Amino acid sequence: MNLKGQGALEYLLLIGGAVLVAAIVIALVTGIPTSQPNPAVAAACASQTSCPTCIIEDVAGTPVGADCSARGSDGIDYTSCTLPAGVTFHGCVPR
Repeated sequence: MNLKGQGALEYLLLIGGAVLVAAIVIALVTGIPTSQPNPAVAAACASQTSCPTCIIEDVAGTPVGADCSARGSDGIDYTSCTLPAGVTFHGCVPR
């Protein structure tokens, strides 16, 4: 009976397990990213009182370098000040 194939498969499984353990350790050591916004960005966004100051747009209406989104009265966050009909600016929130 030829067992070379079985030995190669066991070796590959062992390497795969070691890579998986290493990835988990690296993720735990470096810290898993959270969905919490940067407090400085959150404070900067909260201080904006109008859509144009919340979202910095170029002449074409494209957001440039803004970390904030405009929250509409419908509860949806928009990345442009061009809001749908009937939706009003309801605040500035971090992306």
